[in-house]
Amino acid sequence: MDDKGGLVTILYALQALKHSGALQDMNISVVLVGDEELAAKPTEISREWLIAEAKRSDIALGFEFALSPNQLITERRGLSEWFLTSTGIDKHSATIFQPETGFGAVYESARVLDEIRSKLSGEQGLTINPGLILGGATAQEDVPSGQGTASGRKTTIARIASVHGDLRFSSEEQRSSAEARLQEIASHSLAQTHSDLKIKAIMPVMVDRESNRKLLQAYSKVSQDLDGPALESAPSAERGGADISYVNKYVTASLDGLGAWGQGAHSENETIDLSSLPVVTKRAALFISRYGK
Repeated sequence: MDDKGGLVTILYALQALKHSGALQDMNISVVLVGDEELAAKPTEISREWLIAEAKRSDIALGFEFALSPNQLITERRGLSEWFLTSTGIDKHSATIFQPETGFGAVYESARVLDEIRSKLSGEQGLTINPGLILGGATAQEDVPSGQGTASGRKTTIARIASVHGDLRFSSEEQRSSAEARLQEIASHSLAQTHSDLKIKAIMPVMVDRESNRKLLQAYSKVSQDLDGPALESAPSAERGGADISYVNKYVTASLDGLGAWGQGAHSENETIDLSSLPVVTKRAALFISRYGK
């Protein structure tokens, strides 16, 4: 489903347009990206060609999988990752909480995470998730593999703790505000500890625009003309990031989620609803043929 269904949809939609003779009068660029789920860094280089094509185009259509037969994507949240490193004094556990020893790295990381939860969890459109935590006398993460190692003893106060998480936001203003508050939370450490928080941008926001909504309306008309449902925009909180976010600002309008649907996205049990392939292929071919006119 994610994203072979989208590739099949593109291929057969273009074949239908070629068979009808419509393709010869169109100017379409198809960009296939192999590392969408884990974009090579820096993205200014790995997405350079994608952005260059967008700058030469009027609209952008993304063939990520659909959540349901009646939903498409007019907006996506932006994405950053953050790394929290907390340090403390490595001493015998019997001395923890004493003024000369303090609280250790694990308690300090726990403080930061709990303050994030209590102060920022209620903001609409903002999520901050700690995905991997390591702590002890040593802690080291292998970021590309999503794995890490830690060592220590129950009788020793943790010297280091590391947390790797993500930050999702609905606007650049929300991102900037959240990053400032995260840094403020990390700055006032527990006694005899220290926290350092680093944030790296990954993916910009796909901003919802009137022009995106007009594309959605046109696509919905196609769906209904094919005896399908009216289409609506899926809430951005229900979707992750996608490469269309890199190009949204360079085109007059963009629309995503045009691929097939199924179940269990991003899991070992991911499956595609094969009956959705003819539906989304017809939608794509008819929409492109109408837009080309």
